[in-house]
Amino acid sequence: MISVLSAFRDGVGLGLAIAAPFGPINVEIVRRHLSTGIAAGLLLGLGACSVDTAYILLISFGLIAAAPGPRLQLWLAIAGAAILALLAGLILRSARSSAAVASLADASVAATRPDPQPLWRNCAVGIVMTATSPMNLVFWFGVIVSGASRSETIWGPWPRVAGVMCGTITWVAGLNLALARSRRFLRPRVLVGINIVSALALVGLAAWGVWKATRG
Repeated sequence: MISVLSAFRDGVGLGLAIAAPFGPINVEIVRRHLSTGIAAGLLLGLGACSVDTAYILLISFGLIAAAPGPRLQLWLAIAGAAILALLAGLILRSARSSAAVASLADASVAATRPDPQPLWRNCAVGIVMTATSPMNLVFWFGVIVSGASRSETIWGPWPRVAGVMCGTITWVAGLNLALARSRRFLRPRVLVGINIVSALALVGLAAWGVWKATRG
């Protein structure tokens, strides 16, 4: 049995480890924040955080105890790649329509277009992207194999669960705060370029996920 503080600290480390690396979620947080505002970026990130919290809860209570087989991993990779490819297509379409607006905008002002969709949809996109991400699943099954979730405290697994939640939310909040402080330096054409780069990055990550699954 380990101390409550140690379990919480380990949970924070796990949360930051899954939230911080470059991946489709962070790409989409950046794009949505810069395109439609901080609320969109925050809600998408919080949707992703809720999935990671659910995973550590399921693992901690033994409801997920084994890694999926190769066939299931392949189908999960294909499903995740299809979602990323669809999202990339929508981003490219948005970038094309935004290019005309950017060409007419003041080059010294970074414009933020209002999001025509309800804000809750950003959260839903974060949930779906995270739940179907092969990279995310590999990470959490790696936690199972390593035994990082087995040590108990006098409060059971809850300190570690709280730590994961705090770690992921801290990253999402910090990333959006950094973007909010820097967005005034971004010109409209830069935002269009970010959309294009984001779409290409998502396509690359989708292809990489399928390639890894087929070789596994």
